[in-house]
Amino acid sequence: MRDEAHDSDNGELDPITRDGEETSTESDESSEPEASSAARRKAHLILEVLAGVRTPSSAAEELAIPLPRYYQWEDRAVAGLVAALEPRRRGPRRDLAKELESLAAELELSRRECARYEALLRSAQRTIGLAAREEPEDERNAGGRKKKRPTVRALTAIRKLERSGEERK
Repeated sequence: MRDEAHDSDNGELDPITRDGEETSTESDESSEPEASSAARRKAHLILEVLAGVRTPSSAAEELAIPLPRYYQWEDRAVAGLVAALEPRRRGPRRDLAKELESLAAELELSRRECARYEALLRSAQRTIGLAAREEPEDERNAGGRKKKRPTVRALTAIRKLERSGEERK
């Protein structure tokens, strides 16, 4: 199957889908961010070197960079070209910002639902005469976790000695 068809009117290639319908390249181009002039200049020089129009050392000299750095940029440019030519997923793209918003909304809804169920539980407990479970505040720290009781090291040592004495008997 061909991805492109030859247009007989002006000799240019027009993009064609696998089904034979024309595709719009405008939507693909508009989704790409605009490149800076510096990036365009680098790409232009790298393409000239790859085409054989200029040497790598002259391109590096014009960019005012060392030759090894030019080769790094060239490798990155070729890798980017190859990555850009990988087949793209069909259908709608995954938008992380929208997914984050929906998860935040779902979390808020779950929190409200939890608070509602807690209120219903308290109401039911009052209706049937059960006392609400109260946790002593002195056992909780600011993070809501139960505070550890301080253990005197001597008491711990005594318990270990008692256990070891019982095992010997």
